[in-house]
Amino acid sequence: MIILDASAVIAALTGEPGQRAIAEILRGEEPAALTATGVAEVVDHMVRVRGAELDRVLSNVEELGLATPVPVSERTGLGAGSLRAKYYDRATSAVSLADCLNLQAAIEHGGAVASSDRQLLDVCQAERVGVFPLPNSAGETWDAPIADHEFDYLAE
Repeated sequence: MIILDASAVIAALTGEPGQRAIAEILRGEEPAALTATGVAEVVDHMVRVRGAELDRVLSNVEELGLATPVPVSERTGLGAGSLRAKYYDRATSAVSLADCLNLQAAIEHGGAVASSDRQLLDVCQAERVGVFPLPNSAGETWDAPIADHEFDYLAE
C-alpha cells in the first residue's frame, strides 16, 4: 500500500507539479490511500485555504478513489508519536505529527509513502520505508541523501 501525504492529494486537486505523478500512482497496481488524518488535512486546506466547497472536496477525494481512509488506531498513534519524538528537530527535521502518522501507517501496512516533503522523506529513509518522491509546488523533487549523511537525527 502507498500512503499518500495530504500535500500530494492537494497537488492532484489543484494542478500543482505533482499532479501527474499522483495520477500514475493512483492508476498503478498497488493500492494507494490517505490516512484519516490525511483526509482531514486535505479537507482543511482545500476549504479553509483554497476556499473550495466542502461537498466538492469530498466528491473530488472520492473520485480519486481515496474516500476510504486508513484508520488511525491507538497503535498507529503511539508509533507516530514515537517517530516524531525520535526525529523531530525544529532546525533540521521539522517533521509533523501528521507526517509521522503517514509513516507509521506505511510501516504497519508494509507499504511506502508518497510525498514531496523533504523532512518526511528523510525520516522514511532513516526508517528504511519505501518512498515515492513527488515534485513540490516549485517542481523540485527530493533526492535521497547519501546513506549515513551528516543529519544528526539519523544518528542512533
